[in-house]
Amino acid sequence: MRWETLRNRLLLKAAAGDGFDAILCIDKNIEYEQNLKTLPLSVIVLDAQTNAVHGLVPFAPHLLKLMGRPLEKVLYFIEKNGDVAQVVIPRPRA
Repeated sequence: MRWETLRNRLLLKAAAGDGFDAILCIDKNIEYEQNLKTLPLSVIVLDAQTNAVHGLVPFAPHLLKLMGRPLEKVLYFIEKNGDVAQVVIPRPRA
């Protein structure tokens, strides 16, 4: 897609503009860096410690369950235990 240089809002806008419905990441700070009320697509954040396959595989069943339903243009945060939070305003930092 040649999006290597795009960051933050520009990346989200490019993905939405090219017809993507959602973007998946492990960037836990995105909820504090973006205006969650104006997201151009769904953003799904995995609470993973690494983006290595061994760190992402445990999230697969939870991700598939979430993606099996219609998604809103909000941030979804999938926790390690499988709980999914629909985040529309930034949560207090831990």
